[in-house]
Amino acid sequence: MQNEQQQILLETKEYTNTFLPHSRQWQHIFCTTKARNLSISVLLMLCITSGIIVAYYAYNVNKHKHVFVTDESEGNASREKEIFALKSYTRYEPELPKSIGYMNIYIRKPIPNGNRQPFQRFQFPTACYRRHEFPLTDSLISIMPWTNIYFDRRSRQTIIYSLKGGVCILPSLINVYDEIFSVAELIASGYASLVRSGVKPIHSIDVTFYFKPIQLSGPGIPKINDLTGIFEDGVHTRYGSFPIRKHQQEVHVDVYPTSESEDEDRYDRPSNSRNNYYRQQGPRPQYSKTRKTTVVTTSTLTTTLEPVPRGIIKIVINPSTATIAPSENPTFEGITFGGVGAYEKIRGIAYGQLDPSDKHNSKITDLKLAPRNAVGMVEYSMDFYILKPVNLINGNHKLFFEVNNRGGKLFGSFAQMSGGNNPTNASHAGQAFLMKQGYTIAWCGWDPSVPSTGSPDLLRIYLPIATNSDGTSITGPSYEYIVFDNPTTISYTTSYRTVSTDTTKAKLTVKDHLIDSPKIISSSDWIWTSDNTISLLPLNTAFKQSSIYELVYTAKDPYVAAIGFAATRDFVSFLRSSRPDNPLAGDVTRVLSWSLSQPARYMNDFIWLGFNENLEKEQVFDGVFNWIGAGTGIGLNYRFAQSARTERNRQNHLYPEAPFPFSYTTLNDSGAKIVDGRNIQCTKTNTCPKIMNIISSNEYWVKTGSLLHSDVAGHDTTTPSNVRNYLISGTQHGGASSANSRGICQQFGNTVDANPVLRALYTALDQWIDGRSPPPSMVPSNTDKTAVFSSITDDSPLGIGIVLQAALNWPTIPNVLYTGLVTVRNRFDFGPKFSKGIISFAPPKSIGVYYPSFVSKVDSDGNELAGIRLPPVVVPVATYTGWNLRSVAYGGDDGCESTGSTIPFAPDKVTRIAKGDSRLSLEERYSTRNNYEKAIAAATKTLAQLRLLLPDDVQAYITASQKPIQVINNPTYDNYTW
Repeated sequence: MQNEQQQILLETKEYTNTFLPHSRQWQHIFCTTKARNLSISVLLMLCITSGIIVAYYAYNVNKHKHVFVTDESEGNASREKEIFALKSYTRYEPELPKSIGYMNIYIRKPIPNGNRQPFQRFQFPTACYRRHEFPLTDSLISIMPWTNIYFDRRSRQTIIYSLKGGVCILPSLINVYDEIFSVAELIASGYASLVRSGVKPIHSIDVTFYFKPIQLSGPGIPKINDLTGIFEDGVHTRYGSFPIRKHQQEVHVDVYPTSESEDEDRYDRPSNSRNNYYRQQGPRPQYSKTRKTTVVTTSTLTTTLEPVPRGIIKIVINPSTATIAPSENPTFEGITFGGVGAYEKIRGIAYGQLDPSDKHNSKITDLKLAPRNAVGMVEYSMDFYILKPVNLINGNHKLFFEVNNRGGKLFGSFAQMSGGNNPTNASHAGQAFLMKQGYTIAWCGWDPSVPSTGSPDLLRIYLPIATNSDGTSITGPSYEYIVFDNPTTISYTTSYRTVSTDTTKAKLTVKDHLIDSPKIISSSDWIWTSDNTISLLPLNTAFKQSSIYELVYTAKDPYVAAIGFAATRDFVSFLRSSRPDNPLAGDVTRVLSWSLSQPARYMNDFIWLGFNENLEKEQVFDGVFNWIGAGTGIGLNYRFAQSARTERNRQNHLYPEAPFPFSYTTLNDSGAKIVDGRNIQCTKTNTCPKIMNIISSNEYWVKTGSLLHSDVAGHDTTTPSNVRNYLISGTQHGGASSANSRGICQQFGNTVDANPVLRALYTALDQWIDGRSPPPSMVPSNTDKTAVFSSITDDSPLGIGIVLQAALNWPTIPNVLYTGLVTVRNRFDFGPKFSKGIISFAPPKSIGVYYPSFVSKVDSDGNELAGIRLPPVVVPVATYTGWNLRSVAYGGDDGCESTGSTIPFAPDKVTRIAKGDSRLSLEERYSTRNNYEKAIAAATKTLAQLRLLLPDDVQAYITASQKPIQVINNPTYDNYTW
């Protein structure tokens, strides 16, 4: 190093000696008179130019000077607040605004009990200036440093800096007591918003999107003062005092961004045209840990740190020209729905990322073991599908969000539509129950069990795989319940990959009925054909129809399944936002979820785990409509989750679908030493939605549905004020069966359609959010003596018990086998780490503890007494149950899972007596068809008065009652028409 320095010094000396003769020559030339005069002239010009530059620099320094002052209004002189003072020194009178118009500000009324009130729209006059002509000379305060929204300390007028160079000013709000509030303060405190949904801005906004260049006129409209350039008065309201929170002062230093930061942060104004939403799909954006924006001030170089984006970071919308899953505008072949107009279809992929250290994500099992990107975030993506009015202003500004079922859409019968997973044609629109009302309808992927191959119309989510900290595979026990109700299937795909394809390290058993002892299949009689597929040997041997196979093996590479909860939370929050890339930006005022079966159980856990609070601490769903979810969950937040599973009389009892709690009421399970309820987390954060749990009779028989509204001892509970529970009497799981169809069961499937009452209850849920109470809960109970408890048997460790015939009041019916088969709720032992989402015992161990459950008592016909009794149950032509049994070829007398029964009455007294049926015949009940039709009309009228039927469905029942009643191939009454 020392030699290198000496060499540098030598080179410098040589260079100096070389230059010296030339320098002396220059001195000789300079001494001449002509050269001296020329040099003096040049020096004078340089001095003048330098003076101009210095003066211009001083001008700009003073113009953009930053000062520090203390906000005296906070009442704490010791707390220094960093704020800006903008000085006007170039003129004595302000310039006129560049634009005068208004902005819509949505404000909600403050009330003492803290309940959330709907937002009301106010039009605030707005004046926009060029930034260098902005008139305010007082100090500006920022209480939302992540945005470009400020307020003036003295006048309480709100200032929004445009990302494109301008400044807009809004007058203050004045309440009934002449108290003055800035819009900025109200937004920060949650009492005001720039959008109908009421969400707070999460980053700098593009003010040009909200500004309407139409000048307001009329009495009471605040005017711009010609001398000061600001508003002379505020917007007067009749609201009372707003309990504004005391915000710790923070400062956003980038009031004068560089041109680079303006380009980086620029947002394009959204358009109602779908073409504005289309984006080219590219690589996911990579973020540094924080984004940096450099700002030059008079005395320092300041760097501001912007937070890393969380939640949905971008969406990619498929163009209409896509060969797979195209968007479409208009859809339904352009037909219109009254004043709402035509609809468009938007399909694409949403990309999100989660912060593992965020408390909102802390309950997601294995999230901290997922791979992370450059900024420490966990990435995921999912499909989405939206049906929206082409012109959103014509819609009702409400979002119907169906939580999909295993990737599919099941809303069709409820919405009186068809088209399956991709409704497209005009005929698919049907009666358009939702679209005629102007709802936007949306879906997104959440379920990792949806296969990656198959129909492009299924909604999928793409999740990371959890690994050990050293990158090696996570392993653990896995259990698979396997049944095929056909004689042809020759392979089975497991939920996860096996650690070893050595069949001696796994166990496969088989039995014909649930209560049979399982037989071990020799390791030489089956094979792993891949690391996630098994087959019987010799190859191409079919699994025995309806036999129960059970596989236990060591699995590896679990996906972080519960990201599905966060994905729904973040996508719905995105749709509620005013982000420019949101195709619904600023339109959604409320969101109601709708779920059928599996996703209703998902929503039970969604609320229980606290996901109805989003990353901005705002409520996600305003209303939750759960159809046939009962009180069980989805089992998604466990390592090696199998979310496609569902428990019934015969199947899937040994999965973590239903650990305590089962109810939205907070209860004490003293045996397990747990106090819990599904409402606890949302109550803590004030984000509980209005919830309707609607249950079929089937859920009481196959899913211990009564635990939704009873305690661990079987007593009736008090339902929380935000919850209603309804049994739809005499219904099966899912949709109604076709008439005279048995499928794989012993009796005809249940034909009672619950959709008419579901439409009425959904309407009541929407009205409930507006403040009108819905119908009271209607379920079996101990109080009204309609609860009939199940009994424990020697087979109860498997998950089943019986309901005694005498206790139920079940009639003896010819050719109908009554076994009383019912599901019972075990307290299973899944291992010591179960509370942390890790299953050690698969299958679990029964510890001999059961939670009491019950079903509804029945009348002399076998029809249920409790719940909402629809016209087919009030004016019956058959007995309708929530249970059925399998036929001999499909598992004998085991439960027929989700299917209920329709058991027709005899047509007349003679036939009835001949068959030995104790139930009255149709002729004995109604005498004539006319009397039957009158009875149906009276029943529908009663239900309509109770707000349990809508007018269109009342008429549909009356029309249907006029059609002949046909029985075909019944095991007792063969064929007849009445």
